[in-house]
Amino acid sequence: MAGFGLQVKDGLGRQQGPTRGLARQLRSSRVGGRALGGGRSKMRAPLKISLTVIYVAVLCDCTTIAGYNEKAYENATSAKAEALTLIAKSNQSYRSHEPEVNALKLDMSKAAEFAKGIPKNDTVVRMYAIIMREDKNDLGSLYGVLTRWKEKSTLRPAYIQEIAPKIGEEFDQLIQLEQVKNKF
Repeated sequence: MAGFGLQVKDGLGRQQGPTRGLARQLRSSRVGGRALGGGRSKMRAPLKISLTVIYVAVLCDCTTIAGYNEKAYENATSAKAEALTLIAKSNQSYRSHEPEVNALKLDMSKAAEFAKGIPKNDTVVRMYAIIMREDKNDLGSLYGVLTRWKEKSTLRPAYIQEIAPKIGEEFDQLIQLEQVKNKF
């Protein structure tokens, strides 16, 4: 997974996914030698911190990300569907699908600009920038794949099978971030 820099480490230093990290981190947090889940910990916390302080800190941390926006979520899910449909056709001539490619790029630009206009939405804006990067050697970059398709005229089915899930994963991370905003 190319990733968007949303990986979080839990209390044991393990990498967590983009949406599960915070919840898992909260469940495994240690306060006064006890896990928040109620079990005994083998490790003792050096300082006893009240549960209220932790909740306030978490709530303050959550305000550094934009709130849920249905239009932003729809933009991301629609772009994913359009992108994967178009990639599936990349074993055909680029020229015959050039209007669809241009329409997708326009939709992506609109979605990215919409995301830029939302305060505290820097992470989503960076995600769009990664997806829209025109590096033909980056399997996680939609625009890179489209550039490669244009240069080669058609893409091999084996290559398409390799890149489609990677592009899908990039969009999934974007969509998951938009979904998690709804919970805060």
